[in-house]
Parts: sequence; structure tokens; C-alpha cells
Amino acid sequence: MNLQQPGIILMLCCFCFVPFSSAATIQLPVTGQVICYNSSDAVIDCAETGQDGAVQAGVAWPVPRFTDNSIANPENLSVTDNLTGLIWAQNGKLAGDTVTWQAALTYIKTLNTNLYLGHNDWRLPNRNELESLVNKQVTDQNVWLNSQGFKNIQSNHYWTSSSDLDSTYAGGLAWEVYMWQGYVTRDDKTHYHYFLPVRSDGAGTVSLPVTGQTLCYGDSGAERSCTGTGEDAETQIGLAWPSPRFTDNSSVTPTDLSMTDNLTGLIWTKSGNPAGVTKTWLEALDYIKTLNTDGYLGHTDWRLPNRNELQSLINVQYESQAGWLQMQGFNNVAENEYWSSSTGVQTNNNYVLAWEVDMRYGLVFGSTKSHLFRVWPVRSAQVIPMSQLSVTVANSGVGSGGTVTSNPQGTNPAGISCTSGPCTTSFPATTNVTLTQAANAASVFGGWGGACSGSGACGFGMAADKTVTASFVLAPVAKNQTRTLFYTSLATAVSVGEAQEQNEIRLLGIQLDGAVTLNQSLTLKGGWYGTYQTTSGLPTVLNGNLTVQGGDSSLEKTDVKGVLTIQGGSLRVNNVTVLP
Repeated sequence: MNLQQPGIILMLCCFCFVPFSSAATIQLPVTGQVICYNSSDAVIDCAETGQDGAVQAGVAWPVPRFTDNSIANPENLSVTDNLTGLIWAQNGKLAGDTVTWQAALTYIKTLNTNLYLGHNDWRLPNRNELESLVNKQVTDQNVWLNSQGFKNIQSNHYWTSSSDLDSTYAGGLAWEVYMWQGYVTRDDKTHYHYFLPVRSDGAGTVSLPVTGQTLCYGDSGAERSCTGTGEDAETQIGLAWPSPRFTDNSSVTPTDLSMTDNLTGLIWTKSGNPAGVTKTWLEALDYIKTLNTDGYLGHTDWRLPNRNELQSLINVQYESQAGWLQMQGFNNVAENEYWSSSTGVQTNNNYVLAWEVDMRYGLVFGSTKSHLFRVWPVRSAQVIPMSQLSVTVANSGVGSGGTVTSNPQGTNPAGISCTSGPCTTSFPATTNVTLTQAANAASVFGGWGGACSGSGACGFGMAADKTVTASFVLAPVAKNQTRTLFYTSLATAVSVGEAQEQNEIRLLGIQLDGAVTLNQSLTLKGGWYGTYQTTSGLPTVLNGNLTVQGGDSSLEKTDVKGVLTIQGGSLRVNNVTVLP
């Protein structure tokens, strides 16, 4: 039923004698998938699976992925994608409701006439641009995008400026992206959908290519002049394709039955179905392992392409993708579905999906992993070596410290867990790493240094070696919870607390030296972590005598390693032990 990385992309390495145009080779980004799944959709260890979450082929996303421009300027209601450099309108319902495809193009013209947000270069995004927003690790694209700085992105279909060609359809079709599950499909141009304006104003981590569309089409599907339409073929946004787009490597070495894509640098088997039969998703992954074991075409780094890699073969100007690809030199390309290595993450447990690309029209859907589809192996021209992540835990203050861990733990290797630095762990290039910290009971987190800053979770892509410092400082030994005051001396905390009766004093869950005398009513609660928000599970140890001379006080979760004397007043106790 249809519902709808090792190392990674490299620079082109070619010995072909055919001249190239000046178009540059691009590097595809990662899909965002970092977790691996079995045929029942259960999370599994990524090691040796060959899945997208294990290989993570592509350029790592920058952190943060998006910048909400309204934070710096409340009047700038746009969001910058730091991966692609594209600037998007922040509001996913800018027109207020759904509109037809032509109405969306017309609305964009009005935005430019009125200098929306001070600019007149807004456009309807092409298929490549709109699809670049899809995160293949999340179940709901709209929820994820709204969490990244967008507003009102709907769980619905969004128009692109790219037309789809289908000679069997009596009408005009345009490509759209479903901002719930991330399908790329098409619909009649007279139907109603949302749209999200975009513009370009700078470079990102990656550059998107053109879609291949060179002609414009109206609502009826008839070809029309591109002038003033705002269609994909008029704007021609993206890096131009090199010429030739593909190199047949067998033309130089007859036994090398592969094709190099001079746009992406990816090397594909010349046959669009070297297995000769269709396979389930898991069978497809196992077939790739067999190719590598046998050293197919002299290489052991074949992989099942991820969703981004597989759909990079699409030329939206052609009705039949298989036909176009065979014109480029491939053979045995069928107008059928092809598996990607990317799981279609979803919340409906009735179906376990993987992403597939239809080589008839270029549709991108999620299909159940038990379906039988074709397998098209791919490899990279070179492998980016693994980068080293060095995490140094710098402690200041006696007894301070904590632990730094990386997330997700589904990566291979599993990650880092560092309690005393320096600690070094290797991650595959382009892996997205998130570091979190946990101070011990006697410490508080002082902040990140090096490749990280601030005090929250720190994320980055492994494009180079990283050195990170995590500083843990000694926590205050006591907090007056009633007055929100912190103290480095227990005696001072008690003295100030007694100035106003019935104050609650929280004590750090460590050993505190010195005698304590209570003259007024206080509540002493031990066993707290340095943040004084949660208890540590261990009591505070008062290493000295405790004397009560007056007041009605209470003591909780504390060991008294000395003499407890009540000379006056009273002391209520809970979970208190007197030690010799």
C-alpha cells in the first residue's frame, strides 16, 4: 500500500575525454535520517545494515538548520535555511487559504509588486527547493518545520512552480510536496493547495541544481510562453547541469559497467536492475552486501541510494524518467518503483514503510517494506574519512564534575560518554552530533567552549574535527528556597535563614564540614543536586555537631556525623541518621 552514509558525496573524479560545461558538481545533503529500523519498524543498531541511518551519505546539515529572522527583526517575517541559503516566508498560510496553482503564481507577483518584507524577488519554489525542506527522520513535516521557526505550516499539500508532464492526463499537472509525510506527488493545477514563497539572498552549505524544466505549461497542460509566468522554466533557479550530464565509464574501460553522474559525482551501475528481479526492502539491502562481498565491478563500497540520491536522477522536463535515463546511456531502467535506503518514518503501525522513487513520472512515495521493487546500486567516487570528535571536560572547584554524552545513540559507533577528559570518539563524516551534559550532585554546568557555546544542548555536523570543552563548576552548598538565595557557606545560609523564621534551606547532597547551631525555626532539606531542582538520591552529610537551642525546626534526608543535641526548642526529623 502506498502512503504518501560510509562516507559520502565527493567531488567529481573523471578521466573522460568529453568536454564539460562550466556547471559545478554539487554535493547532496544528508536526508536527516539517523536511526535504523527493521522490517517491523522497530529501532535497531545501525551497524552493518547499509540503511540511510547507518551510512548518512551527504553533506551534514548546519546547526542551527534554520534561522528565524523575526527574532533579530520582528518585522522580518522570514526564515533562512542555512543548508541551502534559501529565504522562506515564515507564514505557511500567507494567502489565508488554499489556492489554485495559477492563483499561487499570481499571488507571488502581488507580493513582489508590494515589496513584501522589502523585496521584489519572491517566487514559487521549484520541486527541488520545496523538497529540500523535508526531514526524512520525522513523522510530521509541518510539526517539525513549525518547531524550526516557521509558523502555520499545514499538514497538507504545497504547490511548486514545476509542471509535470503526463500525456495520459487531460489537463495540467504541477508538482507538490505533502507537508505531512513528505511525499512528492502531482495534482491538477485547478485544484486548491497551500504555497510557501521563497527567495535567494546568499549561499548555503549546499547548492541546489535546476530541475531540468525548460518549457512552461498553463492550466490545461498546453505549452505556453514562459515570459512573466513565474514558472520553474522561466526562473531556472539552481546550478546548471554539466554537459554531458552522465559519463558512460564503459566507453573507456569496457568492463566498467557503471555511469558517473557529473552533477552529483555519484557512480551508478549502468544497468537499472543488475539483480534481474524485484526484491523486498530488506532483500535489496542484503543484495548490496552480496555485491560488496563479491567486489562487483572491482569495488566494495556499493550502497542502496538514500532518498535524496535516488531522486537526484529525476528530470522533470520528461514524462518518462526511465526513457530519459536510457537516453543518457543507462540500460534496463524500468518505468517502475525503485527502493531507497531511507525508512518512511510514520506513526501508523499498520504499515512499515521505506521511501521509493517511481521511474515513470518521478513520484516519491512511502511503500511497505514487503513490496517487491527494483534495486539500483550506487557508490561515491571517493570516501570522506571519519572525523574525530574530542570532548574535554574541564573541572573547576573541588569535587566538581559531570558527564557529556552524544545523541542519538543509534549511530555507529554508539557515541561518547565522557566523565573525565579528554575523551575522543570517531564519527563518520557528515554525522549530525548532539552533545548533552549532566552535572554530578556537587556541580552545576558552567557552559560550553570550543565548537559549542551557551549552556543548552550543542549540535553540529561532522564536516571536520571538533574540539569541545564542557565546564562544570562547584555548586553552592546551600540555597534558601524561600528567598531564592545561594550560599557557599552552610553557616552563612543558616544565619541568614534564621533572620526570618520558617525559611526553607536546601542542602547540597555532599559532605559539609563544620558544626551547626539552630536558634530559630528553620526547615533543612538535604540531598539536592547543584541545580536545587531535584534530589540526588544521596543524603547530605553534616560532618560536625548539630545543636538545637531554640525554635521549631525540621531536618530531612541528612546524616549527622557528630553529636545531635537538643538544648531548647524542637527538631522534627525525616530520613535522618546520626553517625558516630
